[in-house]
Amino acid sequence: MIYSDNRKLALSGWLKENDYSSYVVPLKLQKFLFFYESASKVAKKEYDFYKLRGYKNGPVFSQVWGDYTKERTLFDNEATKQYTENGSEIIDLTLADKIGFFIKTCTEDELSGITHSMNIWRSKRDRILSGEYQVDLEDKDFTSDDAEIINNIVSAYSKEFIQNVKVLPIKNKIFLLSKKNAAVLTPVQMDTLQELANESSLENPVYVNIDESGRLLVD
Repeated sequence: MIYSDNRKLALSGWLKENDYSSYVVPLKLQKFLFFYESASKVAKKEYDFYKLRGYKNGPVFSQVWGDYTKERTLFDNEATKQYTENGSEIIDLTLADKIGFFIKTCTEDELSGITHSMNIWRSKRDRILSGEYQVDLEDKDFTSDDAEIINNIVSAYSKEFIQNVKVLPIKNKIFLLSKKNAAVLTPVQMDTLQELANESSLENPVYVNIDESGRLLVD
């Protein structure tokens, strides 16, 4: 038996279908759900913070966490079912695309850093870090500063950009390049990206172009 509601299941199913590599990372699934619900709140649409609790790595929907970690096969099946049957009614697909893409462009540490900066988590920080269990995160602690962070996430990338770019995670770097360039990326160029991934001075995401001579141009 699982306890996640149909809304969270449908959203989880969307991520499973559209970005499986993020879905299989528990932290990224939770960040996707939290940012999506927060963005819905900011847009004055239906949203749901039920059973949202503070963990050391940020906000977590505890029922989803329990189902995902303890009843994974059943959770996977129900997530797919709810997305397939009810996703079009429950999910704002444009918003999901933007949140999902943002999740892909960040490492786990970077995503945790963002949620740690939000008052809805920070207001309970001392209790959470002291080891207190099941600390409820409350709607009233979601501030205008939190809303600004969420708006920045939603507006970070346009629909057109998302449709035309390829995300390449290598080590702790996230490289972005056009799908056209990604399709012709050579083994030598991939080796160069592997080397660039060791450069601590590069901040995610790293934008990459290929010039006419085949050189990688990093912005």
